[in-house]
Amino acid sequence: MVGKQVAVNKGGRGEYLLLLALKQAGIPADRVKRVYLNPIQGASAFATGKVDAWWAIVDAYPQVVAKGARVLVHGRDLPDRDVNIWAARTELLDRHPRAVSAFLDVLGELTRQEKQDPGRFQNVFLKKGPSAVSGARLDDDLAKARYQNVPRPAGKGDAAYVRSVNDVFRAYGVLPADIRPQDVIFDLRGNGAAPPSPASSSPSGGPS
Repeated sequence: MVGKQVAVNKGGRGEYLLLLALKQAGIPADRVKRVYLNPIQGASAFATGKVDAWWAIVDAYPQVVAKGARVLVHGRDLPDRDVNIWAARTELLDRHPRAVSAFLDVLGELTRQEKQDPGRFQNVFLKKGPSAVSGARLDDDLAKARYQNVPRPAGKGDAAYVRSVNDVFRAYGVLPADIRPQDVIFDLRGNGAAPPSPASSSPSGGPS
């Protein structure tokens, strides 16, 4: 990888995992050129040979692997401390925490249903056509659905995740200043929202 160009989304999951992978492999981050592209642009740049590698975090991954692309490392093999995040406007959280809690409850219940029967949630609008998925891509989507994590409200315990990702980005100059957990975590349970249902309070711990 030394001297190669790798497409990643700036300040996003692709760049985070690449930095973890380089550190694990003992490769200085400045020996690899990060090319900042959004995930879809990165997939295109890799497919057309404009970059040497790409951190695959979109649906194009199974397609390029089927065409012969070689996988160097999987995210599951890294000390990944990232989590999925749902963001809301501060005004909404302050005024209507119960509405946000209800949204998470519904999202959690739907996620549990998809984990149990992922086929029901594939090709919902079109069974055929350009937006319908089949073959290896469908198999990949079904596998991801079975193992996805159920969303839950954030709490003080999630500060460790924020600090961990922040420390990686700060160490490599991606962030100009620290991101403080208290500035980005809103504790619904401590701000007037109804207690979350079991579906929305299950641990997530999963990356995006």
